[in-house]
This record gives sequence, structure tokens and C-alpha cells, in this order.
Amino acid sequence: MYYVDQIGHIYRVSLDGSGKTEAIISMPQDYKAEGLSISPDGKTLATFVTKGNEAAPKIAVFGLGSSSPPRMLDASHDSGPYLQFTPDGKSLAYTTQANGVGNVWVQPLDGSAGHPITNFKSEYIVSFSLSLDGKSLAVLRGHYDSDVVLLQESKP
Repeated sequence: MYYVDQIGHIYRVSLDGSGKTEAIISMPQDYKAEGLSISPDGKTLATFVTKGNEAAPKIAVFGLGSSSPPRMLDASHDSGPYLQFTPDGKSLAYTTQANGVGNVWVQPLDGSAGHPITNFKSEYIVSFSLSLDGKSLAVLRGHYDSDVVLLQESKP
């Protein structure tokens, strides 16, 4: 199992019950990882990476078992943290948010331009998942409701 700690470093822990934890990727100072996805072949890990207070995240694509630096892809300004490899392993799907509306975007790993695969006009995305054959998309969406009530003390 792979996970990101509170500092933003990426770890792997064996599920065999040994509890052995192994640091996979230590992010440079001021960088933080958020959201993880492992490619279908298990050879590649992708995560959103932010540096300090910079608003625009990048997507870092790491070769597992490689000492090479990650390949960095531009991500939408309002993206993340949900990230998933497509079933063919050739693209990454992630959530974007604009004006309170969430959509799912697909970014090919070959460097070609990304594109949206949903066109919702309302609500945010809680989570999503692509089917194993890549032909279906499940999306959990929601919205916030709020009311304002003015309370005053009344005097008899």
C-alpha cells in the first residue's frame, strides 16, 4: 500500500502483516505531494505536487524503482486531489473545480493536450472512478446548502 504522510513524502507499507514501512519518495523542501495513483502495470506512480504557496499544482510522474527525476506535467489551477490512471495506463484522470463546479479532466502522458471528459454545470465532485475497461465513469457529486438566519433578542 502506498500513502502520503502529513509532510507530503510518499511511503510504501507491506500488507503481509510485517508493518515494514519504506520511504519511496522524499519530496524536496517546500514541496508537498497530495493524491496518489499507481499505473495498472504497477511501474509508475503519479501525484499532485505543490511548491510552497504556489497556486498551480503540477503532476509528478515517478518511475517506481527508478532514480530518475519525475516527469512533471502541468495541471489545471484548480485541480486535485483525486487522481487516477486510465485503465490503459496512457493518461491520468483528475478532478478540476471552477466557480464551484467540478469536472473530470484527462491528461495524456505523451505530452498532448488534456481535455475534459465531463461537462457538469453545477455541484462539486466528491470522488470518481473509471471502470476497468475505461468505458464508464462513476462520479459522486454534491453541493452545499446554507441558510442565513438573523436572531435578535426581543424585549417584551
